[in-house]
Amino acid sequence: MDGVAVTRVTGEVDIGTCDLVRTELINQLTERPAGLIADLSDVTFVGSIGIAMLVTVSGEAKQEDLNFTVAADCRPVLRLLHVAGAVGFLALFPTLPEALAAVRPAPA
Repeated sequence: MDGVAVTRVTGEVDIGTCDLVRTELINQLTERPAGLIADLSDVTFVGSIGIAMLVTVSGEAKQEDLNFTVAADCRPVLRLLHVAGAVGFLALFPTLPEALAAVRPAPA
């Protein structure tokens, strides 16, 4: 995907799965992709630990000068992200194609 890494997540991001998702995202960051997307399109729930993890990964990506976005269109997931105030810290898009367009480097 033009050097953009996409980590697809399914099910729930909670205390039981958060470390696995974080490890995968950090592993992708160390590869220095053109951008990184957490695709939560198939996620049905994100717990507070998952929200904190996404914000942390976003900060780590920013320190590495990499674009990190989240694709999510599940209403309950979006509501949790909004209620937690995470939308102020995450680049959030409703679809993977929109997230891809946002992280791809501008043509030279």
